[in-house]
Amino acid sequence: MELDDLREKLSESEFNFVKSGFADRDKFRNQVKEARDEAIEHRHKFKEQKGTVTNLLEKLGVESIDDIDNLPDAKGQADQVKQLEIKLKRMQSDMKTQDDEYKKLSDKHQGAMKNIALKKALSAHEFNNPAVVESFINQRVSVEEDGDLIYTTDDGQVLSIDDGVSLFAKNNQDQLKHAGNGGSGNNPAARGGGTVNNPWAKDHFNLTEQSKIAKENPEMAKQLMEAAT
Repeated sequence: MELDDLREKLSESEFNFVKSGFADRDKFRNQVKEARDEAIEHRHKFKEQKGTVTNLLEKLGVESIDDIDNLPDAKGQADQVKQLEIKLKRMQSDMKTQDDEYKKLSDKHQGAMKNIALKKALSAHEFNNPAVVESFINQRVSVEEDGDLIYTTDDGQVLSIDDGVSLFAKNNQDQLKHAGNGGSGNNPAARGGGTVNNPWAKDHFNLTEQSKIAKENPEMAKQLMEAAT
């Protein structure tokens, strides 16, 4: 009901009383609305501040505001970070040392296994000059990632060490004692298995190769020099 609708139904004093009541009602409504809007605004601000505090607590690594008192001061935190960096660098250095030691042991183990397998394969044949043949075969033997030893021919064929030595013997009959060429001056002329040259021989004289063999295998160098005379 509007206030003007009551003007004709009430006396002036009654109308003024009702009018003042309407004014108080509107004033109260406005106060309630303002209080409600203010409460909503406070809730929004509180929610924003709560989110900010939560993020700060996460960055500080604590669960509640009370835990902040237990945190070290800024200098203490800097010292802790520095100590952590030193510790990490020490761990990295130790890990590198361990990796290097493992690689050395692994290479040593692979070398030993390669040598054993090569000796075994060569022992199945009677070569005139085993040292020369061993040097030739050794250059064509490699270790796979899974640890297997393989022999690779000049044309790229991949074989086991035993099959590789057998192929070499088959293609180089003059290197076998039963071939009647027992002289140690013969060099393997591989047909399908590669070619072995004696760097001390007149036809294949090579100072660089001589130096390399003399350094890596003095005994073989001695045999090759004797074979070349």
